[in-house]
Amino acid sequence: MSLRIFLSLTQFMEDQRSKEGAWLALLREQPQEGLRCIFEAYYQPLCRSIFLLVRDASVAEDLAQEVFVQLWRRRDELEVNTSLWAYLKRSGHNRALNRLRDQKLRREREEAAGRQQQGAEQPRRSLEEAELQQKVQQAVDALPPRTRLVFVLSRFEGYSQKQIAEELGISVKTVENQMTRALRLLREMLKDQLPLKKRDKR
Repeated sequence: MSLRIFLSLTQFMEDQRSKEGAWLALLREQPQEGLRCIFEAYYQPLCRSIFLLVRDASVAEDLAQEVFVQLWRRRDELEVNTSLWAYLKRSGHNRALNRLRDQKLRREREEAAGRQQQGAEQPRRSLEEAELQQKVQQAVDALPPRTRLVFVLSRFEGYSQKQIAEELGISVKTVENQMTRALRLLREMLKDQLPLKKRDKR
């Protein structure tokens, strides 16, 4: 990267932070106008970012709208430690991951219900499976945000390491490191309850 491009990017980021600061101040002083400015700047980018995870345009729009509703409700107590865009994107990704998790759990419950007639031991096994799944999900939710995102895309959505790297704009090596970290943390939290193995590269 040339010095001129670097300086241009630095100036752009400073200008953007200045705009975001003004929008946040406006959100507190003139809430409707402040929300309008933020919505016009970030709604469409947020929809696109969420869509990369959920692969459903209508769901992405719904989740993005939920983020802005939360922003409105918390406007008086809002604390943005990074950039406003980073805050909105993180909120959107968390909602997307929760939606994907809920969809997976719902599918598993439906499959478990369909197996209930297979034997007298099935209800007990289904309960044990549900309890184990709950413990696993609690452990996944406790992972650091970036590690959790990589793990969910790999194990819940079936993404390859290369696909995850492309979606998140990171290197395959970073994906490998995040997966290694996720598996190590999950082993510590779950101990011997669940065998965890690395997914083969594709």
